[in-house]
Amino acid sequence: MLVLIAYVFPWFLIALVPIFTFFFWLVRYFRPTQRHIKRLDNVSRSPLFSHLSATLQGLSTIAAFRKQDDFYNEFVTRLTTNSKFVAKPLFCMFQYTTRLSAEVEGRFNSVERLQQTIKSTPHEDFSGVDPPTNWPEEGQVEFCDVSARYRAGLETVLKSISFSVAPQQHVGIVGRTGAGKSSLTQVLYRLLELEAGQILIDGLDISTIKLDMLRSRLSIIPQEPVLFVGTLRYNLDPFGVYADEQIWTALERAHMRDAIRRLPEKLDAPVVENGNNFSVGERQLLCMARALLRNSRILVLDEASSSTDSKTDSLLQTTIRTSFAGCTVLTIAHRLNTVMDCDMIMLMDHGTYKQHCNGTYPPPA
Repeated sequence: MLVLIAYVFPWFLIALVPIFTFFFWLVRYFRPTQRHIKRLDNVSRSPLFSHLSATLQGLSTIAAFRKQDDFYNEFVTRLTTNSKFVAKPLFCMFQYTTRLSAEVEGRFNSVERLQQTIKSTPHEDFSGVDPPTNWPEEGQVEFCDVSARYRAGLETVLKSISFSVAPQQHVGIVGRTGAGKSSLTQVLYRLLELEAGQILIDGLDISTIKLDMLRSRLSIIPQEPVLFVGTLRYNLDPFGVYADEQIWTALERAHMRDAIRRLPEKLDAPVVENGNNFSVGERQLLCMARALLRNSRILVLDEASSSTDSKTDSLLQTTIRTSFAGCTVLTIAHRLNTVMDCDMIMLMDHGTYKQHCNGTYPPPA
């Protein structure tokens, strides 16, 4: 550390010599003084304890000869002598306390900055109306002239996009990196608020719905599968609302039932941080089982198979075709073969919707 400081600021070496000399002199005199004080403390402590022990053993004799005051005064004298040597090192402790308090006060700058960040960061608005209990019932999604940007002053990431997804339709969304594919997911979940336009699900404007209710009615499988520390049961059913039978059914439909059956703890098997005791493919299939368990009418796959092998990708596509046949599915992908079976394929480019193919339901003009 000293070498680095000297390299960056060579003038520091001029002050280092007198500082080092002063501390060398201080330590040279401090060590024997401290040792001498400690020795005096030990020497004065022994008579104190001896007197206290003798007093306790001879209480009845002392009381018989009425010598309580003499023994008390002797005890106070010896205690005072010992306390002198104990109190002397307190000066060093006060020095350390002062330095520590100054350091803590300096570190509280970080707390102040955290508080400023908390106050200045916009909070999500959870106000709104409660949607119907069975909403969304059909799963129709409409983007009406949607524009959005991440913050004021930045370029819009979505530019007047309009399209309609019919109930139970499977739509593939493709495009280069930065084309705005994932931004569609963010505005659908209201992670990114709209600058213009509106998004309708079953004819209901999502901006009027309570944020927690909106997100609880949709399911998403992200590119990086998310598992929390706990058990498999907790990761699949964090609120404990489903029976074991339903969980096993969801695992079977996600092609993970046999793998979990082989675990000694089964549904109570532990999950470490980030789910690292499972492979990437297994984590994706477990996220698929979680989405199946929720039985949402709308499923978003945000490049869910981009980091998986071909076998896991095949299992994911099979599950989507069979188990989500009655749901509206939005698949964001880089691999063209991932979206080949979709009813409609949308091409995104620089935040705009370019064209579609294989579509029975073209976007509105």
